[in-house]
Amino acid sequence: MMTANRIKCALVVGMAGLMAVLAMCHVHGVNGPWYWHWTWRRLAWGIYPAMFLAAAPFAAGQYLYARRGWRAGRALMLVALTTVLLELTALAFQPPGGLGRIRVIVESPAVTSYFTAATFVKDTPANEWLQIYPDFIQRLMIHARFKPPGLILYYWALIRLFGMNHAALIGGFIIIGAAAASVFATYGLVRHFSDGDVDAALGAASFFALCPSLVLIAPQFDQVYPAMTCVLLILWSLAVKTGWLRYGIATGAWLALALFCSYIFLIFGLMMAVMAMLHAAERRWPGVIRCLVQSLIVAAVVLLVYLGLWALVGYDALATHHVIAEGEAADLVLLSRPFPYHIPFDFLDLALGTGWISFLLVLFYVVRARKELLDLFHQSPGARLAFLALLEIGVVIVSALLPGEGARLFLPLMPLLMAPIGLELSRWSPRQRMVVYVCLLVMTCVICQNMIFLYAGPEIDGVVR
Repeated sequence: MMTANRIKCALVVGMAGLMAVLAMCHVHGVNGPWYWHWTWRRLAWGIYPAMFLAAAPFAAGQYLYARRGWRAGRALMLVALTTVLLELTALAFQPPGGLGRIRVIVESPAVTSYFTAATFVKDTPANEWLQIYPDFIQRLMIHARFKPPGLILYYWALIRLFGMNHAALIGGFIIIGAAAASVFATYGLVRHFSDGDVDAALGAASFFALCPSLVLIAPQFDQVYPAMTCVLLILWSLAVKTGWLRYGIATGAWLALALFCSYIFLIFGLMMAVMAMLHAAERRWPGVIRCLVQSLIVAAVVLLVYLGLWALVGYDALATHHVIAEGEAADLVLLSRPFPYHIPFDFLDLALGTGWISFLLVLFYVVRARKELLDLFHQSPGARLAFLALLEIGVVIVSALLPGEGARLFLPLMPLLMAPIGLELSRWSPRQRMVVYVCLLVMTCVICQNMIFLYAGPEIDGVVR
């Protein structure tokens, strides 16, 4: 085992070195396919020592957990702190310099546009613009016209509380801090579904904490979506396992909240359905009845929440979904995304967003646990989670549900990808795990130095090449 892990560790180092060279040389294709690619650039080399200094709490947390007997929860706090520090450091090295990029990104009508949309209705009571939301969003810019009102409402509330001069910066800082919640949530997801495997959970959360997508897309709401995904799946798992009504109600309420922010969470219907079917197959008729009852409860709660919103403030959820669906369909035509040739490129973008070496670690796990992964009714809890995770990711990519920008749009799926990574790393020595984390941090630095995930325009980020 130790020899095998040394070979695996050497392969990770080799792959990290290869991808670093390709990215630094701006090799065509490394930054994405012809129909969607991330813009090349070259930041100052000082970003490397700065990012490694920001990762000092991460190194301390790993050392104290592995060598000084710290509990995983205490180490995880240092890991999550590192994510925040890396976000701020990366932002400080990108133009316009300092932390002014936070305001630039939030206020940009092209990069986010939620703040811009909120400024249009800043003097209007929420119930008034929510009543006409289906018509309102048709006049908005990307990305606001493809989202329910939750994200606009977030900035609307901040503008009303803090004024136009401070709302953008405060809102950006809140999102940057909230990204740390995705690290904690990934830990909770893997620990819950793996029946308390703390080493795997901490390995998964630690890897995610350093991933380029989580660190470099700040300040974007996408960074909070992984946490929302984890909570949704944990609540549904508890509802199915226990049959308690409160978990079904909580799942429905959380799903309603998530869908008020983005419809992307509908993609997890597949994983939730497979979880229910496997439970029903194992428990026979009692399991079937339990899953049907919990499904009805979840659907009823979502329906009641949106009926309540319609009665209280006049928000028409069905009309909003119809308008957004039509807009997304038209936008996909303009993107000219080639089906099914998009499939390998989507996998490539997911790999890029998780530092490339992620896929190598997943491959190691799949090869090692391949027999157990395919034996659906004799899996360990960890293998069951890995199977569900890889199935969900594979189906979403093959079915072309998320167009382009995979490194950003796949963020809600990334905690699932972390599951087999954490399960694999739990069998490695602390020193070997640290080698992996250092390689991942280097990948994040390389991508930050050489690619633009949030392009603010030629006047700030330079000319597109």
